[in-house]
Amino acid sequence: MKVLVVDDERFIKEDIIEALKSDGFEVVGASNGREALKLLVAQKFDVVISDYSMPGLNGLELLTWVILGDLGDFILMTGILHNKEKEVCGVHGAKVIEKPFMFKDLRLLVGASSRSVG
Repeated sequence: MKVLVVDDERFIKEDIIEALKSDGFEVVGASNGREALKLLVAQKFDVVISDYSMPGLNGLELLTWVILGDLGDFILMTGILHNKEKEVCGVHGAKVIEKPFMFKDLRLLVGASSRSVG
């Protein structure tokens, strides 16, 4: 399964990539939403894991592109979660994980991706 991790905080992104690679996932990183969109156009991903708060294109805006283009399942990472964000994610079938989180919880969400079954 191929996973795209999007976070403007380098160390968080690298830690997630390392954890998922150790579980056997193929993982690519992007530093912001715009970089992620370029990767999504060029490659196919089963799951997109994105931070919510990023400059330029935030996680919810990226979610819209991913859902409209059927570009993968989506997991939104956030330290600040408001009802609006929960509602948007729920409507689009995206999962939410609140920061700080345990890597085992993120691994479970990735493993439960509907695209990992096919």
